[in-house]
Amino acid sequence: MKILTSSFLAGYVSAAVLSHPSSPSAPDEATLPALSSAATSALPTSSPVRNANHIFNAIRGAMRQWDSSWNHNGMSFFLAEVSEGVQFYHGTSRQEAVTGMQWLAFEPEHALMFARRGLRGGPGKGRNGKHGGSPRDKDSEGEEDQRHHRWNGPSPPMSSEDYSDHKRRDWHPPPLSEFSDHEHDRMDLPQEPRLGPPSDHRTPRPRPLELEPDQHDEQHILAGQRGPPPKTDLNSTSYLHFYRTLHPLNLLYIDGMSAGKTSKGTLDTQDYVLRLGSNDTHTSPFGESDRARALCNMSRDAWEGKVDGFLRMEGGFEVILSDFSAHLHFERAQVVERDGSSGQEGDSGFRLYRAIADRFHGVGGGRVNVDYTSMVSAFASDMDLFTNDTTLPNELLPRLQNQSTSQLVSLQEAVTRMVIEPARKAVINWQSIAEMFVQRYATPLQYLVSPGLSDTDFEFELQILLRPFASNLRNDTALIAQRCVDQFLPPHWQDTLAGQVVQQVGHKICSTLTTCLLSIMSSTTDKEAYISARSDIDQLATYLDWPIWRECKPGCAVNELCILPLWPLTGNIEDRKQPRCKNATAFREGAVGRRDRENYWFEPGDGGPGRRPHGPPPF
Repeated sequence: MKILTSSFLAGYVSAAVLSHPSSPSAPDEATLPALSSAATSALPTSSPVRNANHIFNAIRGAMRQWDSSWNHNGMSFFLAEVSEGVQFYHGTSRQEAVTGMQWLAFEPEHALMFARRGLRGGPGKGRNGKHGGSPRDKDSEGEEDQRHHRWNGPSPPMSSEDYSDHKRRDWHPPPLSEFSDHEHDRMDLPQEPRLGPPSDHRTPRPRPLELEPDQHDEQHILAGQRGPPPKTDLNSTSYLHFYRTLHPLNLLYIDGMSAGKTSKGTLDTQDYVLRLGSNDTHTSPFGESDRARALCNMSRDAWEGKVDGFLRMEGGFEVILSDFSAHLHFERAQVVERDGSSGQEGDSGFRLYRAIADRFHGVGGGRVNVDYTSMVSAFASDMDLFTNDTTLPNELLPRLQNQSTSQLVSLQEAVTRMVIEPARKAVINWQSIAEMFVQRYATPLQYLVSPGLSDTDFEFELQILLRPFASNLRNDTALIAQRCVDQFLPPHWQDTLAGQVVQQVGHKICSTLTTCLLSIMSSTTDKEAYISARSDIDQLATYLDWPIWRECKPGCAVNELCILPLWPLTGNIEDRKQPRCKNATAFREGAVGRRDRENYWFEPGDGGPGRRPHGPPPF
């Protein structure tokens, strides 16, 4: 992601950008100082991992809203488990429980995005001109129980609410009673090509469910509404459903902002790795129903049904669950009362952003357990991920759309092995270990790159950091660095990707600090030694690029929030250059429209009405 200068880390006074750590000018993992033989016993014997800094940030940022919003183009996959008894939420225009495939939100405010009262001319308006649901007639109502079957057929059934492939959708499918039995049996949901080996057994084709449009693909940037807010139909009713997990859920966690329907690469791991670019998915970020159906098909056909759903993030964390009735207990459907904000959509967005900000540093409550030991990451492959034009100058984002089919298939196969052949290795919480490195070194590194820091204070800070690891600071450089790394590593760990990455980044930190201090202490030309050491620390900070350095410092007032582009709520490009504290008024006034050139989420050349012309952004 974008790398800012060290002065930004120190005082947030500069928005200049440097080369990406994957560029030739950035430090390379292969250039780590060699360790003495006495200090290498705890190190993995494999070669250095490519893009270890990015994988480290993926580990540390897993299930964290802030980190995953900043590094929004996730390139990694994790196995995850949601505990039994966890409450989930679902916003809908239907009162009855969902039984097929649908979306679940971790937070009620997120689900309420899809339970807003019907918009005139929007999804709440049916073919017959009435609001409040699909135009079902009495003849079809008796078939409802038959249609609510479990997911056991050739294609996972959508629930009674199917998400559209467009931002807005003004049509409803005809009621089932309008089809003859023969026509009804042929009204199959679209299927993705099978991505795994063909099944040796055949199961009866289920009777398709009625497809009712819902608001999931209708998301828009709430803060970006210009002009009067949409009119609401006071006669329509929306509901907030409450569910609890009946047992632990086995999920595939797709990191980054993987539920963000953008053209910037947030969907790459789904559309180019898991779906292998099927159905020209690269042409549109929408098509959520097809995307969800394809993922659930893959779990059934290629992964032996070992994944119950898919864990993703946008403005909040969510789960695509393949079968509600098999995994959830329906508690109640609560009528959504009309918003009392007098139609001020910006204020509604601010309140929702506040709920999401509560999860900046973790989803909380022990609701999700992530297996870091078995993770798979495109960052570790031999693919060149950083060769793309982006909205901001010198900002390079990892992308997968230009990779070869063989490379994508290889990555997909690695994910399949992770799912169906779980490694018999000790499960270590590598995120907690990565977090200890960040907690110890984030603030000192920010201090060391401060422009006004004197040479004396610079050297003293290095001494303070390294004093626990050497009784005599003139000892062997490699030994001091290894003691520094070993502070947080478990005494016995197997050579996994996550373990090697955390060790490798930890060694990069410790060896750089040690080399800088000892070079200063042994130099006869102090000025040159200090200049060289400061440059090395600057490069280290550039290499690490920890999202914690982007947070608003020293913090926001109680009526403010630290704002960064967070799809679909916020998209002001200035907030990407430098996140800022804003109150509700500034949040609303700083809003940008969905098709404005100042909107971070839309790339030059995005298709559709109001598309931006090709050419460089206006900066």
